[in-house]
Amino acid sequence: TKFRIQTPKGILDALIPVPGEFMAINACSAVAVGLSIGLSLDEIGRGLAKYEPVGWRMKREECGGIQFINDSYNANLLSMKAALETLAKINGTDKLAILGDMLEMGETEESSHLEVLRLALELKLPTALVGSRFQKAAQAMSLKDQKRILHCSSSSQEMAEYLLKMSHPPKIILLKGSRGIQMERISAQWRTYVG
Repeated sequence: TKFRIQTPKGILDALIPVPGEFMAINACSAVAVGLSIGLSLDEIGRGLAKYEPVGWRMKREECGGIQFINDSYNANLLSMKAALETLAKINGTDKLAILGDMLEMGETEESSHLEVLRLALELKLPTALVGSRFQKAAQAMSLKDQKRILHCSSSSQEMAEYLLKMSHPPKIILLKGSRGIQMERISAQWRTYVG
């Protein structure tokens, strides 16, 4: 993600090696901290360019011809929307959003899953779903929209098996879901398969 920040010390043209406008917004905080402790804009820029995601937060993993964007550390309405919008902005058309349930959403559980699913379809992203909450949201949609969903499975293991059976898997796959859904199993299974 390339971005430009106007600072009291001048303009910083920076790059962070992960996708997402929201990551650039987060980087602004890092720039502010760097300036407050006396770092130069060059030093800050070099530091941002070396950024590596912690855990499974928009972590890019290349494996067997697929670039996984593994964002399976957590999931809520805002982070799901940000991940989908990021995937939609990535160049290329051979993409897939694999979305796992958002756990612990409380009273907004049904409406949040439905809102995320509607956004994925609005962005024209091929979409597959993992978990009962997203399956329930899919059932609440029109038949026309239900047909746009590529696959529903009850677990990440089942979704991994579905991906392995695809004759032409997509080049870019977003994995996004709550920690308890274990979306990272999908890329791990693919890595084991392609060896």
